[in-house]
Amino acid sequence: MSGDWVRLHRKIIFSQAWCSEGLLMVWIWCLLRANWRETWVPVTTGRGTTEVKLQAGQFIFGRKTAAKELRMKPSTVRDRMHRLAKMGNITMQADTHYTVVSVSNWETYQCSNVGEADTQPATQPPGNQQATATHPTQSKKDKNKQDGKEQPEASASCSKPPSGDPEPTPVLVYPCNGKPKTFGLTQTKIDEYAESYPAVDVPAECRSILQWCRDNPTKRKTARGMPACINRWLQKEQNKGGKTLFGQNGPVAEKDIPRFSDRKT
Repeated sequence: MSGDWVRLHRKIIFSQAWCSEGLLMVWIWCLLRANWRETWVPVTTGRGTTEVKLQAGQFIFGRKTAAKELRMKPSTVRDRMHRLAKMGNITMQADTHYTVVSVSNWETYQCSNVGEADTQPATQPPGNQQATATHPTQSKKDKNKQDGKEQPEASASCSKPPSGDPEPTPVLVYPCNGKPKTFGLTQTKIDEYAESYPAVDVPAECRSILQWCRDNPTKRKTARGMPACINRWLQKEQNKGGKTLFGQNGPVAEKDIPRFSDRKT
């Protein structure tokens, strides 16, 4: 708690002090006058002053000062303080010049569960309206647990829409410069090259390109530039003459090999 307020428990309405309006007023005044932490208080003693160390829940009691604050007779304040002491609400330690009053069970009622004070709403309803208790918002998951209808959490893969057919696995992986570091050539692409360059043994030439990339690390292409590099390599092989190659339907004579240079533009 802090020094700006005190806790007033509801069970005070069942206490003996509740039965007397004047006694209740003095009891609440004691709670408000008590120090909320350890402190030193100067007290006038005759012609001088002295400092009294007070613990949390204690305060210096003076009959005349209390009577002025409570607007009661000094004798009435004295009698009601002694009555509170007999009831066990307070203890009084009298000295020559002052009396130290200690509120019983101060630590239990005012200092326990300090964190709860921080969660109370800052504003209170005016007048005689009753404050409504605040509860943390209950999540749907907690409500399902309470009702016995807890549902298993969806996995991360279920939350993503299906991505269609999986990408084919490359049969040849070329090392490249830059990012990404490799370029994958799939069987589907090799078959496509074979249709475009029927006079070339495409799988063998693609393996030759892979070996060239391995042997010439400083001359490697980027992954983005690899398709053009493969096409130029295969086109060059397609335009070569003087040898018989194997097409999809068997040997192909040199004269029957189509050349890119012979195409009309």
